Amino acid sequence: MLGAELRKWSQWSKLYWGFFALIAIVTLALSFRAGINADDFFQNDYSEKLVDYYLTSGQDTSALYIESGSMHLYGGLFETVAGFGNRALGNEVKDPAYHHFRHVLIAICTLLIIFFVSQWARRLGGWPAAFIAILLLFFAPRFMGHGIMNPKDIPFALGFAIHLYYLSVLLDTMPKPKWSTVIGSSIGLIVAIGLRPAGILLIFYLGLFFLLHWRQNQTKELKLASLLPYVKYGAIITIAGYFLALITWPYALQSPLTNVLEAFNLQANIAVRIRLLFGGKIWFSDVTPWYYPLFGILRTVPIHTLLGLLLFTVSIAYLRKRLKGLQLVLPVFAFLFPLIYISIQNPNLYSGWRHILFVIPSLIVLASLGWVAIIEQFWGKAPKKFGYPAWGIFAVLLLIPGFFMASNGALMYTYFNKLNLSSPLGKYEIDYWGLSTRDAVDWMREEGIIPPNPNDTIIIAGNFEYGLKSWLGRDLGPNVKSRYVRYRERRQSDWDYGIFINHFINGRHLREGYFPPENAIKTFYVDDIPVAAVVKRSDNRYTYQASKAMKARNLVLADSLYRLAVQVDSKNEEAWIGMAQNLLNTRQFPAAEQAAREGIAIDRENVNYLQILGLAQLNQNNLNGAEGTFRQCLEIYPDLASANYYLGQIAYNRKDYAKAVEALEKAIDAQPTLAQAYLLISRVYADMGDNNAAQQYQNYYNQLTGKK
Repeated sequence: MLGAELRKWSQWSKLYWGFFALIAIVTLALSFRAGINADDFFQNDYSEKLVDYYLTSGQDTSALYIESGSMHLYGGLFETVAGFGNRALGNEVKDPAYHHFRHVLIAICTLLIIFFVSQWARRLGGWPAAFIAILLLFFAPRFMGHGIMNPKDIPFALGFAIHLYYLSVLLDTMPKPKWSTVIGSSIGLIVAIGLRPAGILLIFYLGLFFLLHWRQNQTKELKLASLLPYVKYGAIITIAGYFLALITWPYALQSPLTNVLEAFNLQANIAVRIRLLFGGKIWFSDVTPWYYPLFGILRTVPIHTLLGLLLFTVSIAYLRKRLKGLQLVLPVFAFLFPLIYISIQNPNLYSGWRHILFVIPSLIVLASLGWVAIIEQFWGKAPKKFGYPAWGIFAVLLLIPGFFMASNGALMYTYFNKLNLSSPLGKYEIDYWGLSTRDAVDWMREEGIIPPNPNDTIIIAGNFEYGLKSWLGRDLGPNVKSRYVRYRERRQSDWDYGIFINHFINGRHLREGYFPPENAIKTFYVDDIPVAAVVKRSDNRYTYQASKAMKARNLVLADSLYRLAVQVDSKNEEAWIGMAQNLLNTRQFPAAEQAAREGIAIDRENVNYLQILGLAQLNQNNLNGAEGTFRQCLEIYPDLASANYYLGQIAYNRKDYAKAVEALEKAIDAQPTLAQAYLLISRVYADMGDNNAAQQYQNYYNQLTGKK
């Protein structure tokens, strides 16, 4: 039996429960410090609509189809519980208590994950493995960070933890399991499917391991009659788990089989393009490399867990002698299968690897078994020489993420492990859900900026507006207003203070130190990485006024205001590019090129800036320069339709019709509504003498523009 040497100490269970109680207190306390994540805009809206659906007995059908975020495709278990709880407590979305209540529920889910994962580890490696498991989970900053504010992935991972624990019990008790085990396994399905249609994956796990268990216990002559208990209990668990999960999912209730399958397929091929930073360059979520989630795991899971996984691998022979085959196979399969499947399918993933947090239970079980196996082997040989040092190494590895968690509190979900030899700033997403918005708002309150004097009005801009509005809460009104502003366009809007997160910013811009901006009055850090800044307006609003003038076609005034803006701040890239666009509009192409280059020198990976440069070059008939600039755009943004369009125009000007067609077809594929691409490709085919193709594209152009 694994852990036999270590189990000789009789205090393991007391140590386990003592630490679990401490972890529970800390986790619940941290949940009150959590910020509001960007997806809560969709989650909270769904929660309110679910409550309205059930309170009106289905008369309010707004939960059946939600265009923004497609939330109707998700199970509503967590949001129904949270919604009814908040409604009963009288909490409204603009109240901090509304969000605190949700975060407490998430924290409870996290504690339940810790409990079921550690108990799964206990079944295989005794109380030492359970104790190690709770430490591995608690000192996992990414997991714990999500564990106090993520209402989607954490409850979903709980469903996996519950079901896999009870499946492990079933593998020891079939064909005569206790009904409590059957019910527990069903609850795991209810939770998982009640959050996401992908929870049906657990039905596959159940069927597969029931079949393997049955086959393993057969003699050479198969007896089909012995399969009946597996069919019976498998059907009970599946039917109960599946259909009870749909009770809190109105969309699925309309058609329990068809709609769940449709939701599963749509989520597997979700039609959304999220801009993200990975490996120092900008990607879009639907075209990230296949290894995107794997790199996320390797770079953010603490070294103590990665090392535990390695120890499990090297101790596999030792473990096989002490554990039943399928008990060892289950966590291995539950960890590797999703990763292999995702690597092959390469689905639309973003925000690191949060979508696959459900592999955490099996990963932790494997890592805890690895640590127990290696420590036990050392303990058996020479406790003082090998055993105590092994425990010491384990403790030190826990302290590394522990210090990070203590220093960064609710922002601990931004953790990168020490395998990252250089700073992740400008290479990977840091505060990708904008949680530090709360810290910024709290600081503004402490400084007396919010609320302002009764006779004053302030406008607070932010690039994570939902978190900003939610945390401002009841302070919003005639004297305090919020406004969504993109960081890269911040000077083009009217505001007094800005709260900006270092997200959706080009990697090179971040690496070259342009964030936080010079007019930041407070910067918030994760270790030494700036993640958020409170900015006070100090540019006399010249760029904003110039932008307004250009929109009003007062180009002379716009030019003078842009020139004033760059005199005040020569690093004002928005003013340089605005000036370049304005000069393009007045056909001053050499001056436009010079102004564009000034802006690009500050933000070198901004495709909008590069396109203005390319147009200035194209209008000066500098075809080689323009081609190089537009190809540079495609290196940053491979599907940029406009860049391909202009490359098609350049090729057409050179009478290189084959390249023109190739580029224009790429532009049309990327943006099927790009009317001018159809018109230009029609001209290309006409010049080639292919009148049928020319007319076909002319017809498409006419349809898009409404011309006859």
